[in-house]
Amino acid sequence: RAAVVLPDSALQPAASAGPARARSRVRKVNRMAVGRIPGAKLTDNSGRVFFFASLAWNFGLGMTWLAVPLYAYSQGLSNAEIGALFAAPVFAQAPLNLAGGAYTDRIGGRRIMLGSCWATVAGGIAFIFAQGFWMLLLGQLLLIVSRAAFWPATWAMASELPGTRGVQLGRLNAVTNTG
Repeated sequence: RAAVVLPDSALQPAASAGPARARSRVRKVNRMAVGRIPGAKLTDNSGRVFFFASLAWNFGLGMTWLAVPLYAYSQGLSNAEIGALFAAPVFAQAPLNLAGGAYTDRIGGRRIMLGSCWATVAGGIAFIFAQGFWMLLLGQLLLIVSRAAFWPATWAMASELPGTRGVQLGRLNAVTNTG
């Protein structure tokens, strides 16, 4: 858990409110609301860890854009099959991102992100046993689902980090585009 440092003005009761209301307001402060209180800061490195994890995830999954077609080439697949494996993420990503965003709104960013990690694991396992076009396509589809779930979930989680929402989303895009 992160320790929250609140400015003195956040602890002062309003002119019409009594001390009991001020205490209940302090109790309601949680990690999600910290970013909405002017002057409040988290004293741990949760934002840095989140951004580094997003960078590592994006770098690892980005390598599959090159590795899957090269692996298919090493298995002797035709140029049309390699092209289909390479194009599948491009055509499927946009509609699946919309579905990922809808589920993120319903279920929450953290759960969707965990599901995205499990889809990546399942895709990796499919690639280990892939011995032809259809198994490679299955692995690629699992990675597509993982990407489609990951992006809306990270955007939702970054917008809940303390600080200005635009700054946090800019940081997220900067580190993931680096990866």
